[in-house]
Amino acid sequence: LLTEKMAAAGGSGMETNRIREFMKVGQKSFFMAGACTECHKIPSEDDSIKTCSNCRLVWYCGKECQKNNWTYHKELCKATKSVAEDLGGPGTYLLETARDAVGRQDMHFVEYLNEITAAVEKKLNRRLDALEGKIIQSSKVCLICKSTKHADLKPCKICYLVFYCSEDHANQDSVRHSKFCPEYLLTLKCYHLVATEGMPLAGAMPFRLPRVSEYKAISGTTMKDYAKPTFEPEIDACLSEYVSYSLSLLYGLEHIDIKGGTKKIYEKKELTVLMLDAYNGQFGSMEHCTTWEYLLHLLPKLREINIILNEPNNKTLVGGDYGYFDVNLCSDCLSKKCKINVTVIKGYDSYKCATVHRKPDVIYNHVCYSKQLFFVDDKQDYLPYPEPDVPLILLGTDKHTMEHTVRIMKKMVKLKISLPLQENPFRGMRPVKTPDDIFENGSFLYYINPFILAMQRKVKGKV
Repeated sequence: LLTEKMAAAGGSGMETNRIREFMKVGQKSFFMAGACTECHKIPSEDDSIKTCSNCRLVWYCGKECQKNNWTYHKELCKATKSVAEDLGGPGTYLLETARDAVGRQDMHFVEYLNEITAAVEKKLNRRLDALEGKIIQSSKVCLICKSTKHADLKPCKICYLVFYCSEDHANQDSVRHSKFCPEYLLTLKCYHLVATEGMPLAGAMPFRLPRVSEYKAISGTTMKDYAKPTFEPEIDACLSEYVSYSLSLLYGLEHIDIKGGTKKIYEKKELTVLMLDAYNGQFGSMEHCTTWEYLLHLLPKLREINIILNEPNNKTLVGGDYGYFDVNLCSDCLSKKCKINVTVIKGYDSYKCATVHRKPDVIYNHVCYSKQLFFVDDKQDYLPYPEPDVPLILLGTDKHTMEHTVRIMKKMVKLKISLPLQENPFRGMRPVKTPDDIFENGSFLYYINPFILAMQRKVKGKV
């Protein structure tokens, strides 16, 4: 199947080998309400996927899948049933109190889910694993009233991702849902792809982008302008997550004066980027990302990119404490003698003392809690970089956390916000359904790298 997909892309060799392989992720990492919890078969009109009769939280397409999954599921099944009966009496199922809880003004649905999760963890006397957490957080409920009466709940017959307890509630949500239904359907397809085949890894630039002879700013464009259709929509959506890192970086750099205001990004011939939390990148390791080449294609003067991936000592990156990765480039980049050097250094102290140490042009981070952002390995190592001419670009999932981070930083140093906090036009295109609307637009969908901001320190009135 993989060979057929590569062949369909046309050509041969390094420049067209845009998927290297599918990285298998443990099957017990995925859950979708209404899909088989064991084999991940997705629902359709003629399916007979049934819920677990004891807990009503998981689904199976048949007795064989239910039997194969029972060893894993039985502990959570019994615990959730016990918590449900503690809350509502005999015969009650978990989340049956959701409708009443969210009806109170002081209770948000996500807060309710967090309380239920804490109660189940107390019953188990341990933390839930990732899948168990998803089973509770992604339960099958009416989108409008949060009813959990399964006999009444009916899915949308197009996307099978949203449920309603009545036609009245489906009609009430019809305008909003028609807007997002195609993305919900893509969510379902992406879930099935990654759960069954794995996450596609980019072997080269996933989407064709010829080198430009003159610089043209990417501000004003979006990911869809660069992620041109290549494979099936769900594969393209997954591959866009890798491209999100390089394009988001360039977008942030376009708003920053580099080298203390003496350089613009389109004037640079060499660029050094430091990522201090690379473990939080795609599937825990940014060295899988081979799409930094997009920067070479969009910045005609750029000839060398140095990516330094750094992690605290309690994390594990491919390559051990030190790793060096060569990125295969297209023939055009090779003819221009371009290079991309990816270095992995484990631990901030190792980075500072390394012979390969380079002062970065920019620090490129996922947003962290304040202690993680400012102090590394419990030492007074202030971030961003001590020199004020090294800017910081942050990617984040939660807008409110990023706002909190900026408030803390402003108390510590004077800052210039070069790119105000905003939705990232180069976020990934793979949607994931959430119980909360982090974008405040009614979509209930999450995408990788949804928010971005860029800042620099001020010293004596200068950046």
